[in-house]
Amino acid sequence: MSTEYGHQPPDAVCAPVSASSETYRSSRKWIRRRIEQLDPHVDYQEIWALSYIYNVTDYDLHWAYTLSNSHLGLTLWGADAAYRDGTGAMIVQAESRTENTNDHMLLWAEHGPDSPVTKQAIDIVNKYHVKWAKRYPGAFSHSDDYIYLFSDAATAEHTLRRSLGLPGWSEKQKIAAHRFWCGIASLFTVESGEVLTDVEPMPENFDAMAAYARAYTERPWPENPLGAPFTEDLLDQFVSRWYPRRALRPFGRALVTTFFAPSLFRIYGMERPHWALRALARGTMRAMIIYSDYIRADEKEPITERRRHLAAKRGVKGSNIDTTVHRAVQKQNPAGGCPHARVN
Repeated sequence: MSTEYGHQPPDAVCAPVSASSETYRSSRKWIRRRIEQLDPHVDYQEIWALSYIYNVTDYDLHWAYTLSNSHLGLTLWGADAAYRDGTGAMIVQAESRTENTNDHMLLWAEHGPDSPVTKQAIDIVNKYHVKWAKRYPGAFSHSDDYIYLFSDAATAEHTLRRSLGLPGWSEKQKIAAHRFWCGIASLFTVESGEVLTDVEPMPENFDAMAAYARAYTERPWPENPLGAPFTEDLLDQFVSRWYPRRALRPFGRALVTTFFAPSLFRIYGMERPHWALRALARGTMRAMIIYSDYIRADEKEPITERRRHLAAKRGVKGSNIDTTVHRAVQKQNPAGGCPHARVN
């Protein structure tokens, strides 16, 4: 197979876990059928990649980023370390921070927790946490914060679908999501330098992860004055990008806040969106999922490859995280033949 950009050989050290799916991509709706052919206990990395990085859009990623990171203010230390008195990257470098976070998660999904690419990417995150722990001691020491984030990442889409009266994930997807995120969690360290899963194990299955995430948000967290301004900035970033017209801004905002954990409104002192906006937001989200599931053709390539092709076509610099991580892996494994290390 050619090593031309975007077509790495299957034995390359940085080959995506879904490379074996290429022969199944001729039909319009191929992803679900391919997942049903796989064993979630063996092929869990491929199932997660197929479930997450193919039909996802830039809009989806920004929406999920805004929703997820709005919950960082559940804890005083989480908001403090992220907001940093208004100087945090989420605020002053909003676009690059959003892209970097999403690029990390896309790389993990593209390659899986067993890949040196994912291990290199998470090593960057661990070092980043070590750096900021010096300024915010204790902020990165809470194992339950990490377990919550990973449990939520694994179960959020299923939970959203069920809350809208739509079918959730299949049993194979549930098993794969649990195994994938347990693998990711085992690569993270807490502030003490200990491996996260040595401090606290991940929940035993998918349903336990969903219960863990729900219980975490339902704890009697104290009111957090940092949560509101931090979250308002995130909401403004999302709305300004996707709903810039003034008349649409309340709706764009409600598309996120409607799906907040109920406790956030008390903790942040924020008002819930009007019931009519909530109904419109839920109806819109439901329609978007139905369109993606049953009408729109499945993408033939993951969003990571689509972005690389687009950057190459335009002659512009692609993802900094993508290129940096692949170059580091190529340097460690010069015989691996990683095409992405040569991009840009």
